[in-house]
Amino acid sequence: MSKPSDYSNQFDDGCRERTAARGGGGGGGGRGGGRGGGGGGGGGGRSGGGGRGGGGGGGSGGGGAGGRDGGGTPSSTISSAATARTTASIDRRVSAVKKALKGHDMCRRFLSKAGLAVPGNLYAAIELCAAKGLLHPLIIKELHERREAANAAKHAWSLR
Repeated sequence: MSKPSDYSNQFDDGCRERTAARGGGGGGGGRGGGRGGGGGGGGGGRSGGGGRGGGGGGGSGGGGAGGRDGGGTPSSTISSAATARTTASIDRRVSAVKKALKGHDMCRRFLSKAGLAVPGNLYAAIELCAAKGLLHPLIIKELHERREAANAAKHAWSLR
């Protein structure tokens, strides 16, 4: 470390030494680092050239396949979000779930302002807001409808 306030690499040397003692290589660049190389670092890993962390790669950035079995990512990944399409029924289900999440966020804001703990369950959050008088009864009714629609949408997903 260059100065006492610099904590950026305080644990790095110890991790590399332990990894090297296990037979791993790796240091260097990329995210792989310790167990099994990565980006511009070395190969290594538990079993020499691949191990759990994936292949090593060249000095200027190429990496190996990665993953436990060296499988890597498939080459047929979606190239842009514009080519990804969903059906209308999926869009409706996603919309229902998002509306319920926005309702939970609304309850969270009101409960936090009141200094109350926010339940993770949407039903409990709505009921707590209702009990404390933080929301108008019509809004409470709408939030329950959103919650039921989201539950139905999630149930439809689990049936597929």
